[in-house]
Amino acid sequence: MARQFRTDHHEVVIDSKDLLDFMPRLVYHQDEPIADWVCVPLHYVSKLARDSGTVVIQVGEGSDEQFFGYDHYLRAFRQHGSAFERIRRLPRPIRVAAYRTARGLAGLLGRGGDRLELLRRAARDELFFWGGIIAWSEQEKRRLLLPGAQVPIGGLTSHDAIVAIDQRARAMRNGADYGQRMIYLELKNRLAELLLMRVDKITMASSIEARVPFLDHKLVEFTMRIPTPLKIQDGRGKYLLRLAMRGIVPDAIIDRPKQGFGAPVREWLMGELYGPARDGVLGSRLRDEALLDYDLVGRMFESHRDGRRDHSWHLWTLYNLSRWYDYWIAGRAV
Repeated sequence: MARQFRTDHHEVVIDSKDLLDFMPRLVYHQDEPIADWVCVPLHYVSKLARDSGTVVIQVGEGSDEQFFGYDHYLRAFRQHGSAFERIRRLPRPIRVAAYRTARGLAGLLGRGGDRLELLRRAARDELFFWGGIIAWSEQEKRRLLLPGAQVPIGGLTSHDAIVAIDQRARAMRNGADYGQRMIYLELKNRLAELLLMRVDKITMASSIEARVPFLDHKLVEFTMRIPTPLKIQDGRGKYLLRLAMRGIVPDAIIDRPKQGFGAPVREWLMGELYGPARDGVLGSRLRDEALLDYDLVGRMFESHRDGRRDHSWHLWTLYNLSRWYDYWIAGRAV
C-alpha cells in the first residue's frame, strides 16, 4: 500500500516482553478491565505515530460491523437461518429435553461448545446472537463463579442486557432482517462499549486523536437500510465495500483473506507470558473476595500451556480483571 500511494511507511515489531512492559500503563489508561489484547499493538502503533509527528489518525472502526466483515457474523447469520430457527419451531418441551440430553452427554464426554450453547438458547427462547466479543458462555460463567457469588446474580444472564437492544431494533424498523438486528446490537453495544472506547483511551494515552470516517452518521443510516444478503457474496462479507474500492485499492489487497489487527497472546500464554499471567491471576487480591473457582482457573492455565485447549480469551480477561482490581480497588502497584 505504501508503494501504491507513495506514502512513508513505518512499522514497529513487538513481543511478549513489550506486552509485559506496557501492562502497568495499560491497566492505568484503560481505567476499567476492557480485556482486549488489541490494546497492546494499538498502543505501540499510536506511540509510533506520535513519535513520527502525526497527531491525527484515521481508523477503520465500524466497517466490519456495517458491511458484515467478520467470519463469525457470517457463521451466526447462516446458523440462525439453517439450524436455530428450525429448532425454535419445535415444541418447547422437545427443545428442553434435547438440551438436557445434550448437556448430560457433554458433561460425560467433556465437550459442549457452540452447539450446546445453541441448544440452550433455543430451549430458553433466547436470542441466538449475543454479540461478537462473548468470552464466557453462561455455562462457563456458572462453572467459574463459586456458589456464593452466584446467589446475588440470581437468574440474570448476559441475555438480559442485550434483549432490550434487540427489542429497540425491532421497534425502530419493522421487518428488519436478522443480520440488520445483529449489526444494530453491535453498534449499540460492542462498538460503543469496547471498540471505540479502547481506541479513544489508548490513542489519547499517546496524545493522538483518532477519527472514525466509517461511522459518519449518514453512511451508517444508509448501510443499515441495506438488506444483509446484499452485503454477502460467495460466502464472504464486505461485498459492497470491496466493490466500491475496485480501481482505487489494488485487487491483491481487496481479495486477500481478512487479516485482523491483534496480537499472538494465545502463543505468548504458552511461553513467556504464562508465568506472569498465572501469578497475576492466582496471586491477585481479587481472590479475597471469594468469587472465582481458582482451582479451575489453575487447571485452565495448565491446559492452555500444554496445548490441550485454547483458553486464551478466558485467561486474558481474568488477567486484565485481576490487574485492574489490584491497582484500582486494592491499591497495589502493578
